[in-house]
This record gives sequence, C-alpha cells and structure tokens, in this order.
Amino acid sequence: MKSVNFKRRGTEIRTLPEENRTARRKWDRITYILILIVLLGLGIYYASSKVFYTRAQGQVLYENVDIRLLDDCRVTRYFVHEYDSVRVGDTLFEYINDNDDIDNGNNGNGGNVSVSVNAGGGNDYSWIEREILNKKEKIGTLEAKKKENLSLIKSYEAELERIRASVVLGVLPQSRLDLRQNEIVQLKAENSRISEEISEFKKILGQLRSDLAQSNSKKNGGNSTVKIKSGSGAKGQNNSDGDNGGLAELEKKKQYFICPIAGTINQIFTKEFETALRDEVVLSVHKKSPIFVRAYFDQKDLDQIGIGEEFTVTFPDGTVSKGVLKSFYYSTIPLPEEFQKRYEPVSRAVVGDIYPVNIEEASRWKDFYKMSVDVSKYKY
Repeated sequence: MKSVNFKRRGTEIRTLPEENRTARRKWDRITYILILIVLLGLGIYYASSKVFYTRAQGQVLYENVDIRLLDDCRVTRYFVHEYDSVRVGDTLFEYINDNDDIDNGNNGNGGNVSVSVNAGGGNDYSWIEREILNKKEKIGTLEAKKKENLSLIKSYEAELERIRASVVLGVLPQSRLDLRQNEIVQLKAENSRISEEISEFKKILGQLRSDLAQSNSKKNGGNSTVKIKSGSGAKGQNNSDGDNGGLAELEKKKQYFICPIAGTINQIFTKEFETALRDEVVLSVHKKSPIFVRAYFDQKDLDQIGIGEEFTVTFPDGTVSKGVLKSFYYSTIPLPEEFQKRYEPVSRAVVGDIYPVNIEEASRWKDFYKMSVDVSKYKY
C-alpha cells in the first residue's frame, strides 16, 4: 500500500508582534488621575467658599443726589460744570418754567402787548427777595426735622434699656438691639448734617440781606410802559428803554436752582436750552462723603454678618482691599439689574455699606467707581 505523507516541510507558526500595553495603560492612568484631581479641587474650592466664607456681590458708590424739577422747565444756563466742587447755597443753573405764557396768551399770532415794567423794582419781588423767602422756608423745614429727630432719639434711648434686658433674658434677638442702636447713630448723624446746613443757610441769608440792602439803595423809581410785539423777533417800541423793558420781562421769568448739599457735580444730563420734563434728572451731585461698597448679601447669610466686621473686597483687576461694615439695612431690596439672573424670578437681598479701613484704601477705591466687586468674609 502506498503511503501518503502530507508533511512536506517543517511547521511554521506565524505570530503578530504584541503591542506594548504597559506604556498605554500608564498614560491612561495619568489622565484619569489628573481629571480626578481637577474635579476634586473644584469640589473642595466650591465647598470651602460656601461653607467657610460668606460671599456677596457689591458695587463701589458715592452718596449721590439726583436733581429734578417739579414742572417742565427749560434750562437756560449752567453755572457749574461736571466734576466742579459745590457748596450749600451755590447757584447750579438758571431755568424758565415752560408753563409760563411768554407772549401772554397771543401764541405769537401778531398784535401788540402792553407790558408795564417798573424800572426801580416797585413792589415786585426781585430774585434776591425770592431767595430770602426760600432760605427762610428751608431753615424752618430743617429745624422742624431736627426737632423731630431729637424726639425720636429720646424715645429710642428710653427704649434701649428694655430691649437690652429682653435680649439678656432671651426674649428678643441681639439684632433687635443692634438695629435700635444703629437707628440712634443714624439720627444723630443726620442732626449733625442738618445743623451744618442750617448754619450755611443762615450765612447765605445774611449775605442776601446785605445784597438786598445795596440793591434798594440804588433804586431810582419811575415806571415806563413798553410795547412789544408778540411775534418772534419783535422789537421794543419805546422812546427810551424799550429793549431794557423786554429784558426785564424775561428776567422776571428766570428762576435759579440753589445747591442743597456740598459735593461734586457728577453728571449733567440736560443740555442748555433743552427742556427737562417733570421728574427727569437735570444733574446729579456726589455728596462729600467717603466712598463705599454697597454689598448685597444672601438672606440666608443674615446671621453671619454684623456691623463692625471686616470684609475682603476683590476688585475687577484682581487687587484686594479691606473694608468695614458700618451700616446695615434689615429690610430686603431687589438686586440691581446687573446682578439679577436672566429668566429667573427677581431676587431680594440684604444690603450693607462697607467703608475703607483707612484713607489709603479709600484712594484706591476711587478708581473703581460704579464697578462691580466681590465681597467675602471668613465665617469662623
């Protein structure tokens, strides 16, 4: 029988070269560890910022006063410019009430109007006399306000002992006592400011009376009747003082706005000869007060903040400063629009004013006026 041998040659086993899996696993582990470290660091930072720190958004501000008029008026001239320093009693601008009928009801449709002009002033009140009456009225209002504040201070001080005893017994919280003490401090500060304003007004009143006496000594009497046309570009028709009569009529309509506070002109919103509608802001004045940060705290952090505590203020450029919480408002207010989250209900916050710890810090804060800052404090 013929043998069959299928083995023609030696057996060959072909194998592919194995990949080096050790190096690959090494890099995978490094990547996973780095991701884990980053996530762990973010978690620790978030937890520490929430658990160990009280944080709030804030805005660097000065105490600002917006000047508005009660009627539609045309501003004819400014006596100040932006960033000028002003004192109580300085004249800010000149204006004419737009409700005044300049052509006495003829609406410029022709015809002559007879205007009686008293060259010596007669019984018409001059602007000095109006200012004297205005100053007397303001002094009376301020003195009434001061008297009311003194009455409140006396009432609050009498109530302090009862509140302090209730706090010791645990009937009332400590915040109730702090609130009443803060109100007393604010009322005393307001009275101090009112006293300064009354003193300034009295000085101005004395100067106005002196100017009025000089003005009265220069009166020369005599009336002249001036005829002017109602239409625009009309010329006075008088043998002697027609032009002066028209100017005198215009002068009667002019009024002057006196600065109520000492400070710096921040911004002028209405240009000369523009009409400022009722309740529109004509200009704003910075009060002469220290710069501060208005901080908006979350309501749940109310028990973690108090007057006199030191906060860290972080500015947009990354610089850090220190400030002290000096005033605190227990009522909540809506967050400013720039701090509100879009498409979410309006949030309300507890507001506090943080002032620089010293003059050097205050000079640094001025560069960040109206900018948003971050306010924080260690809880423990």
